[in-house]
Amino acid sequence: MQKELTLLMSAEKLKSAAFDIYRIIYGEDSAMAATSVVDKAGEALPLMKQIVDKDPTLQPKMNYLEELIHGLEELARELQSYGDNLSYDPERLEEVQNRLEMLKSLKRKYGGSITEILTYLAKAEKELAGLANSTERREQLELERVQLKKEMGALASKLSQERAKAAQKLAKVVKKELAELSMGRVDFVVAMTQEETPDGIPFPEGKTYKFGASGVDDVAFLASTNPGEPAKALDRIASTGEISRFMLALKSALAEADTIPVLIFDEIDIGIGGRSGEVIGRKLWKLSRHHQVICVTHLPQIAAFADAQYRVSKQTAGERTTSRIETLTGEMRFQELAAMIGGQKYSESALSAARELIESAEAWKKGSEKEPGA
Repeated sequence: MQKELTLLMSAEKLKSAAFDIYRIIYGEDSAMAATSVVDKAGEALPLMKQIVDKDPTLQPKMNYLEELIHGLEELARELQSYGDNLSYDPERLEEVQNRLEMLKSLKRKYGGSITEILTYLAKAEKELAGLANSTERREQLELERVQLKKEMGALASKLSQERAKAAQKLAKVVKKELAELSMGRVDFVVAMTQEETPDGIPFPEGKTYKFGASGVDDVAFLASTNPGEPAKALDRIASTGEISRFMLALKSALAEADTIPVLIFDEIDIGIGGRSGEVIGRKLWKLSRHHQVICVTHLPQIAAFADAQYRVSKQTAGERTTSRIETLTGEMRFQELAAMIGGQKYSESALSAARELIESAEAWKKGSEKEPGA
């Protein structure tokens, strides 16, 4: 199109030049040329024949001159035809100029080449076709959405039923674990609630519930530490030690199903005696068969069941206080448990009691490892 624009803008000059060349070559009555190039070459032709008659070696030159004359005649005719076909068309010129300007604008907006513009056009046409059918597509998607929500509701309903059964079993096992931890008067409840909403998923009975990735149920662990009191959230009614024991009971009940790798129990020994401490120690050790268990304790009956024991102490130097942790093995461990029993100035009987605690715990652990499922 750029080439056509150039021709249209120069049509008159090109037409005039073509005719001038024709007159020069072929000859016409013209003020600029009385004799044509063809005439001049034609005058040379008989003279060339005379030479060839005497010297045949120049026959190729004679042939070349003849071809040259015929070529000039053909060139003149073609230029005449070219000039005749040229015409100045102002309307076509304006059309081409406008089209080229539009192409420049399209390149600036949609890409630097015709190929990129055509690619964008194909994309736009595809989107337009989609918009043209948007009503039908929307209706189709709405039907699919309704069907999917119906299927989700059926699955969520089944999940809630199974979850309710599991909640009852879990509450029963946790209560048993709590009783062994000297919390037999504590009531433990797994509460399940659902929230109705118009845009939720439908259950088979007709109600629609708010849903998430885990279904429609909001699950909460509630407890009552005093008989007759309503069950409430653990963090509202339990002390730090009680919460730790609740967690121990819960984790013990879920030991094989729980995937959390590390469990930390802090102040789990608050408010309990040595007998309950031994029970807690055994439960913590059993829990450590499935998890890494870290327990902070001041009760020797619990510490005796540790597979690895450490002592944490603070030291002050000037205005700076630092914490230090050291591994306790061999005699150092006996001495630490003795200090936990009788204080820093422990007696020989306290040291003996410490040995007895550790030896008894080790014997119990060996026996437990032989039990099925240990």
